[in-house]
Amino acid sequence: LYIDDGKIFAVIQKATNEYVEAKVVSTGRKPRTLKEGAGINLPDSFIHLNVSSMTDQDLEYIPFISRNADMIGLSFVHTPQDVAKLHAILTEQSARHMTVIAKIETRAALHNLARILLEGLKLPSFGVMIARGDLAIEVGFEHMSIVQQEILTLCHAVHVPVIWATQVLESLAKKGLPARAEISDVSLGQNAHCMMLNKGPYIVEAVDMLAKVLEKEEAHQKRQQTVARYMTQHGMM
Repeated sequence: LYIDDGKIFAVIQKATNEYVEAKVVSTGRKPRTLKEGAGINLPDSFIHLNVSSMTDQDLEYIPFISRNADMIGLSFVHTPQDVAKLHAILTEQSARHMTVIAKIETRAALHNLARILLEGLKLPSFGVMIARGDLAIEVGFEHMSIVQQEILTLCHAVHVPVIWATQVLESLAKKGLPARAEISDVSLGQNAHCMMLNKGPYIVEAVDMLAKVLEKEEAHQKRQQTVARYMTQHGMM
């Protein structure tokens, strides 16, 4: 049982119809307080078999979303049926052309990704978000680098746009100073079609930094292409 993006790790000791008893094994290097709204992940379970990706509260919000939003993100997609169900509901709300973003953040979604993409291609407007926060916990942090590249590759193959999300320049947005690894992460993320920044008191600075890094990356790539052409023309490679 992982709580709050994996900051608290517990092992389930007992499960009843009323409650789950779990033993906290790790909270990192410091004690942590469990706050309201913290996410919960059960990566070794088959929760997708009996828990829908859309809650009753989600269904209540859809009419408002249909009237006021440009796109809708479907969290915790498990199967292509989840995408089809949402599109059917949007059609009932006269919003069938609204863009649907399937957030890939569970093992089930990863296993069913090809089928989810095929279902999405039936929609007027469809995209994918690599929601790396929950996904890293679901598949294991050691697998995350490969998994995110596999998702990108498959989406590119079928021309589905991808949003690179979760913790992009998070240290900068929240603390005012970027971590070195975050700059490299932005470089990797340029293979996607869009990047999502999270909220923070320094979000304006984060947007500015993101724009500068991407601009320099684009200029660097053009220089590399020019050098490669020159070397090829002169038989140097």
